[in-house]
Amino acid sequence: MPLSTVEIPLSTNAPYYSGAQFLSVVAYPDPMDGQRRLQFSHALAIWALRMRTALEPEWAKSPQPILPWLFAVELGSIEKVRVDGVRNLYRRVVCGRQILLPAIADAHQQTEPTVDGFAPTLQNILLSSVLPLLNLSDESRATFKSRTWGPSRPVAPAALAFWMWLQDRVPKGEAITERALIEFFFSIDSLCEVLEITRVLRILANSVKRFEVRKSHTIRFVGISAVDQTQRIPETI
Repeated sequence: MPLSTVEIPLSTNAPYYSGAQFLSVVAYPDPMDGQRRLQFSHALAIWALRMRTALEPEWAKSPQPILPWLFAVELGSIEKVRVDGVRNLYRRVVCGRQILLPAIADAHQQTEPTVDGFAPTLQNILLSSVLPLLNLSDESRATFKSRTWGPSRPVAPAALAFWMWLQDRVPKGEAITERALIEFFFSIDSLCEVLEITRVLRILANSVKRFEVRKSHTIRFVGISAVDQTQRIPETI
């Protein structure tokens, strides 16, 4: 059984909001953070629309299905909401990439992978890559498991899936581009691919032995057919 199941409406009219809902759960997996999750989904949707408008002026000149309630979102604090949410999202992706991926490889490969020559235990991974990437001191190891890995574990497969999808869209060794992000936000097929990768990674993570990432520890994401979301208003704006 999963820790919980989160349904992501798959809207072809507003794919940017479907993608934003997925990433907002990854950034804020705790149901107690529901309000921040909702605000971050709004901020991401608005950012995606603005970014595509800047990258594709001709797209912006033609009629587009925009969720009308987005115009009711308070824009004064939306940038801070986005920055805070992206910071959380980055932490989840780092945990997925640097902790879960080596652990899955360790569990499924005959030749044991190493992290700087050491076995991919949580402690070795922390010292080798996670703490430096998050600009945390060595003293932060004591609180990392409870403050960062603990909140990230439920969505580690989803965060890793998102990272893997993005990496497949850019040349090896190059930075993730805004164009790749726009493809994610404006293609419902892209979101479906990430959801499928997430499903597979949850299965693979179930075999991790060095630390527990069982299905019962992670959130199951399910894509569902959505009604026309241009007419649906969230419970709280």
